[in-house]
Amino acid sequence: MGPPAGVRLHHPAGSDEDAVAVLVLTTACQVADTGRSDRELADVIEDWDRPGADLARDAWIAEDGSGETIGYAFVAPPQAEVRVHPRARGRGLGSHLRQLVEARALERGAGELQQSVAAGDRAAERPLELAGYRPVWHTWRLERPLDVAPEPASWPSGVTDAALEDDGGVAQVLALLERSDARGPDGDPLALDVFHAEHLEGERLDSGLCVLACRRD
Repeated sequence: MGPPAGVRLHHPAGSDEDAVAVLVLTTACQVADTGRSDRELADVIEDWDRPGADLARDAWIAEDGSGETIGYAFVAPPQAEVRVHPRARGRGLGSHLRQLVEARALERGAGELQQSVAAGDRAAERPLELAGYRPVWHTWRLERPLDVAPEPASWPSGVTDAALEDDGGVAQVLALLERSDARGPDGDPLALDVFHAEHLEGERLDSGLCVLACRRD
């Protein structure tokens, strides 16, 4: 199965122009699907900078006859992202991009592949179901207005709060994650060394935004 008539595929070169084109496309897709978008240029670049990523084999940009970006796919097993502009949907482009990421995932030795869609978006869910995908986990976006003061924290009896501001506190967090068999958003066991490097190390840790719940002695 090839791309729809009039659609040209190419691999991004990693340029700012390519990254902006992908950002504009994915933003349009998210707004159409959920009413909002939180995608940033840094997110696209971060994907492309993942260890082992090879844009010449792991990413595709689809353009229409006028040169406008109407589709995008990126695979970093076990995860893949496939996006099609709302006005270009229903022509088979999404299925073609899905087949490309699946074939590439197999080349990279993956045994399974995951894609994310907005809950209730049957136009996106149904083709994936027909291709053999099944739901494995769900996420929810929760938010609150910051111009309204929150209710004061009320700790259960025997529990108190402590600041996360030293190596001892970091060690407690890692120990808790290990004891609780913590898992990442992909459902796989959480890699504690990666979590530490991404969230608890150096400038990445803002003690003012962290709190520990501890048993009273």
